[in-house]
Amino acid sequence: MLQVNTLRVFLLLMSLLGSKALVARTIKNKDALKKDFFSFVVDLSRWAAKAQLKLKERESRQEIHFRFSRDEYYKLEQTFEHHREVLYGLSKYTDLNTYNGIEILPKDLYLFIRHNFLLSKRHDPIDPYQILVRIAGGSFHFPGKKEIVVKGFLEKVDEFTMSEWLPVSSFINHFKDTLTLDSRLAKHLGRILLPLIHHYYDHMDTVSRLRLFKELADDYKDISLAQGNKPQENSLNELVIKIFQNSGPVIIKFLQQLQEEAMGESPITPILAGLKHSKPMNPREARSLTTAELRKITGQSKLSDFKFDKKPLGIASIAQTHRFFYRGRPYIVKLQKNRVRDVFEREKVMLANIFNNPDIASEFDKGMKQSIQNMIHGIEEELNFNVERQNIIQGKRSYSNEAANIHVVSIPLAFKNSIAYKSQNTLIMSLANGVPLGDVMVKGGPEDLSIAYKRMLGLYSSYIYNGLSPEVPTNFYHGDLHRENVFIDLNSDDGHAKLTLIDFGNAGVIQPRLRRSLINIMQHTKHTNTRFESFQDSAILKLSQELKKLIVETNAMKNNDNETQNLLNTFFQVCFNPNGSVDDKSYTSRRLFEQNEELESQKALLKLEISKEGADIKALESKIEKITDQMDFIRALTGNCLNGVTNPLLTALGDQNTVSEKLATVFQELLKNGIALPKELIFFNKSKSLLEGILTNIAQRLDDANAQYHYIEPDDLFEKELNNLSKSQQSFFSFWQ
Repeated sequence: MLQVNTLRVFLLLMSLLGSKALVARTIKNKDALKKDFFSFVVDLSRWAAKAQLKLKERESRQEIHFRFSRDEYYKLEQTFEHHREVLYGLSKYTDLNTYNGIEILPKDLYLFIRHNFLLSKRHDPIDPYQILVRIAGGSFHFPGKKEIVVKGFLEKVDEFTMSEWLPVSSFINHFKDTLTLDSRLAKHLGRILLPLIHHYYDHMDTVSRLRLFKELADDYKDISLAQGNKPQENSLNELVIKIFQNSGPVIIKFLQQLQEEAMGESPITPILAGLKHSKPMNPREARSLTTAELRKITGQSKLSDFKFDKKPLGIASIAQTHRFFYRGRPYIVKLQKNRVRDVFEREKVMLANIFNNPDIASEFDKGMKQSIQNMIHGIEEELNFNVERQNIIQGKRSYSNEAANIHVVSIPLAFKNSIAYKSQNTLIMSLANGVPLGDVMVKGGPEDLSIAYKRMLGLYSSYIYNGLSPEVPTNFYHGDLHRENVFIDLNSDDGHAKLTLIDFGNAGVIQPRLRRSLINIMQHTKHTNTRFESFQDSAILKLSQELKKLIVETNAMKNNDNETQNLLNTFFQVCFNPNGSVDDKSYTSRRLFEQNEELESQKALLKLEISKEGADIKALESKIEKITDQMDFIRALTGNCLNGVTNPLLTALGDQNTVSEKLATVFQELLKNGIALPKELIFFNKSKSLLEGILTNIAQRLDDANAQYHYIEPDDLFEKELNNLSKSQQSFFSFWQ
């Protein structure tokens, strides 16, 4: 027995000596310790998020300590035991959170971790109850003793000012520089994105922040390997890209749109270019989801002749795609990213908190809120793959054109049951040949760019025709035609480069009444291009009448009560009046200012009512929301078309300019002034603008290369299509009369 005990002691001593040797090596090798530190941050962030999610709304974090089970305490202890060596090694270095001088984890959080979680001695005991106190914090009362207040990691993460963190503040400054260089971008997307980005990260909820830090820590190795010995600016840009990739889909979508609208090189070009390379889900999980979908569709419990490509073909804001082979044929599976719905729901709450914050609400007028709300509606549609299934079927009918070399992904006949089973999170499609157009736009030579330009001209014409022509059975539009959603095959079998359209999550049908109204709007806009002032004034007034009719008939303006209707009338009467004066605008502004003060008083009284016992809180909050909406509308009007000597809307319509540019200004001004538009018009116009941006960007690349090609102004092409549409509409109505 003595020999056995001696042997056990000897083995224990050897294991301890081994641990010491390991610690010594770890501490000596700073790079290895840094890697272990980021692994610890990943686990710490997971546990902290788990703790936060145990709370109900408005509960104190004190409650977390009563929600952990004995099993969870044990697992928490095991996690920290696993990281014992790095927790001891924390005392040796003050910069394990950095790479190439850039803080991958903010310094404030790193110092908190060092102070609260480091082990001063190699074999200090790890107490899971103390660990949870340091994670969750709280106030602790013991009989006969003073209250002890502990600041936990969750509170530290919460109070950190994200906009002052170098990668975020650096991007904001670069974005400001970009807007300075591009006045058109500053007036349109810049006015929404600048305040949105500035406040977005400061208003992130705790779980979203923890998720962001977890992903950055998890990607530490990728960031370091990607940069090598490159300058610090490259490391910073890489970190900014990772931050945006791990943000919510709303902000990612806006940045993708910015990529098409920002012409030429700018300070943010490298960051926008890196957004397409997001982090994929685990390949095993992706394969498992795919096989589960195939079994459901085919009814086969065992899949034969199945091969799955681990590396994704593409990763977007809400999904990723993989190629797989089944029975010798290639297909594409689109898989919704892990927990993207949860991320999106938290993002929506965060945006609502931004808009409801009295200190910054004035930075977002009704028009800006409406643009963000439009993006939210689009993402909600994309999250349901059943909608996309039906859109793909219609998209194939509308856009497939062999003569124009335009193709559309399809639902393979072999998996037609996928329509019946209606899986919201998994979608199997045919393979799109070629590469994303964005690859050719970035890397292609003059010959490839020239071919791409010619094909995109054809797609642009097809897009306008299919969306608005009365001659087609269904007026269908693809609402998100950015460069990654168009594939181009430059090496097709017949020698003709072909386009294939993918991603029909934001697509839809334009009903006949809306189509007729849109063509009328375009035609009235065209008639403003005259040198006869009276004819021009008449065209502007007719355009305003058609726009107002469209907005009212389609119920685009929510809360369409008398007050909202009066504000809508004010906008069209004053802002679309070619004979109006500065005095008219000043008088209307003063009147609206007084109305706003009255609404402010009503809102304050309603807030007092809420605090009273027995108050109908839901009804009162509904009234406050309606008043806030009216105040937003007034602020949008007084801050835009009723502000200043000039009226951008009338100035644009009065110029001898292209119809497309005038329409772009009209729709932008409507949104800026808080006038909501039908979602079909918003997404139709979005893709129209994206296609025009792609054509302009390709032409710029060709010009830079001094290439010979036949340039066509997108606006001229649009006007040509508009003339054809107007003739078709007139003949169509004449036929039925």
